[in-house]
Amino acid sequence: MLTVTPNPSTGLFHFSQAAEQIIVYNAQGKLLFRQHGNEVDLSAYPPGVYTAVVQTARGTIAQRLMVMR
Repeated sequence: MLTVTPNPSTGLFHFSQAAEQIIVYNAQGKLLFRQHGNEVDLSAYPPGVYTAVVQTARGTIAQRLMVMR
């Protein structure tokens, strides 16, 4: 099971598993960026809800990320 901490966050999210690919979208569905690893930094983006589509060796999951200030 993939977990994200902390959520909500001020911008830095840590995933419990390393991802082959993380694709992040804003609330309007616009692609913001793609990366790999186990952290996502949204501190440069405004507060709101984002969606991370995380692809791991075990499958793909969509996770909501909440940025608060």
